[in-house]
Amino acid sequence: TGAAPTWQNAPGSNAVYSYVGMTVPVSTSTTSQAITFTNTQLDTGYVVFAMLENTVDAHPQFQQVEIIAKTTTGCTAIWDTPLDTGNYVLSVVIPPRIFVEGEAAIGTSATSLTITFPMPQPGSNYGVISQIQNLVDTNPQFLPLVVTAQSTTGDTIKWNGPTETSNYAVAYMVYASAKVAAGSAATS
Repeated sequence: TGAAPTWQNAPGSNAVYSYVGMTVPVSTSTTSQAITFTNTQLDTGYVVFAMLENTVDAHPQFQQVEIIAKTTTGCTAIWDTPLDTGNYVLSVVIPPRIFVEGEAAIGTSATSLTITFPMPQPGSNYGVISQIQNLVDTNPQFLPLVVTAQSTTGDTIKWNGPTETSNYAVAYMVYASAKVAAGSAATS
């Protein structure tokens, strides 16, 4: 497990919300990993961002990670193809609830979602992290996401195929940050 979480208060609230940042080792040939938090979350309304990380192998696998279950003490992450080496870890972040963040339901056969923020942003050059999740279906689709439009009041997120059920949601977080452009032939 990674560094211990720090605690922060949400603006205008006396409630304590935890920030989790950790790495979780994963084994060769696996397609899932249970993640246990060192501090209990107040509820399951938190947003999880998880991705596979491999700084050892010259040619690591590129896989989308999805969260399929959440409790106040942990979550479960899955990916599509068994890992080829034991050099991977899951990098997991649960941001404190001081950012514009949330989960938005996606209907069946959808290929995009427009999210309206609960509070306007000062500009449209904010950073967005988003990830699709499905907490119901046994074998969910693995759909990489792309932000295709941004405004001060929301953004639009698209993915590469229609959803097969209405059990999907997009987890998103908006943060004040600089963005770096990637060229058309870039792979990293």
